[in-house]
Amino acid sequence: MNNQRLSYPNAINLMEQGAPLTVTRTTDGDEYSLAGRRVTKDIAKKILVHPDVVPFDEGLLPGNTQSWVLIKRAAA
Repeated sequence: MNNQRLSYPNAINLMEQGAPLTVTRTTDGDEYSLAGRRVTKDIAKKILVHPDVVPFDEGLLPGNTQSWVLIKRAAA
């Protein structure tokens, strides 16, 4: 995995292109990534409250989401 950290605008740009935000749950805590690049927990928190970011799957156990995508809203 690329250790370069993504800024919030770059992360949202990648998600607009279809890349999902994913989380890996480890004994040291959650590690977030997007398109093979690490995302800090602070940036991940900002992404997760974006109104157009929705869970993509529930992971191995129901209720434990492991990835999120940015939905594309239809033009009004």
